[in-house]
Amino acid sequence: MIAYRQGWRGSGKLLQNHEFSLLGDSASAPASLLNATVKDPDLLPGHLLADEKHTRFHGEKAYVATIVAKECILGVGLADTAGTEDLTQSYAHFKEEALNLKPDYQPKTVNTDGW
Repeated sequence: MIAYRQGWRGSGKLLQNHEFSLLGDSASAPASLLNATVKDPDLLPGHLLADEKHTRFHGEKAYVATIVAKECILGVGLADTAGTEDLTQSYAHFKEEALNLKPDYQPKTVNTDGW
């Protein structure tokens, strides 16, 4: 499972009291997956793919919301449900990270599977 300290955010109860690190236990783990993968704000992709995958997290059903482009995972969020509110909150973390990197960023397209 892709997760890292500070940047792995979810929509609710599943992440309470859990910390994970893809990059190890270093206190210097990045606060943003997007900032760790895109160094130049002008290289933010214009075309994105957003999709969620159902999985299990500590024995409970959960949904991993992902944002990808150019064969790279740019954002990951965990949602308790596949409901609009939970998935919107999970996907909103990518938007926040992108706007922190480039305040006027707006993708040209976002391909979804119909959620």
